[in-house]
Amino acid sequence: MRLVFNTIFYVNKTGCQWAMLPQDLATRSTALVYFNAWKKDGTWQKLLETLRRQVRTEAVGQD
Repeated sequence: MRLVFNTIFYVNKTGCQWAMLPQDLATRSTALVYFNAWKKDGTWQKLLETLRRQVRTEAVGQD
């Protein structure tokens, strides 16, 4: 599962095309199946909101 997350985050950060993924990441089909399912059922949005909240909380604590 960690590899799937790493693959999705890699595509997001680099703008890499799904078809051009490096060999050390999850396959395009595997990552896309999870990403599309999570996007459809709201899991992806919840994940982003949770990560955003954690980053903001840590940033406030560092001031």
